[in-house]
Amino acid sequence: MHTQSDWAPAQVQLSQQPDQKFHFQGFPDSETALIYLTHPLAGFFYRRNGKLGTYRVWHDRLDVKPAKLESAQFGLLSRMNLVNQDEQQHPYSVLLQPINEYTIYLPSTAL
Repeated sequence: MHTQSDWAPAQVQLSQQPDQKFHFQGFPDSETALIYLTHPLAGFFYRRNGKLGTYRVWHDRLDVKPAKLESAQFGLLSRMNLVNQDEQQHPYSVLLQPINEYTIYLPSTAL
């Protein structure tokens, strides 16, 4: 995947093997990990006015498959000093999902 943008350029190269297995360090099993990592959620964020906000997302159960990151470069994350270039090469996991419909409940809500 390659995107061109002055604000947030990105490049990601992945590989995937048919027999590739899940590996989720810190979880007792794959099922528990997938619930925590892919289940619909309520998210929280700080709004521009400094107050806490929340939003909700819903989707059917995902059918993710593991993949391997070959390389990644996210210009916005580097520029904002959130995740440096070296850290971008070592994600916790890479999961691929066939097309799936998501519902994002808007507007977000101030708490």
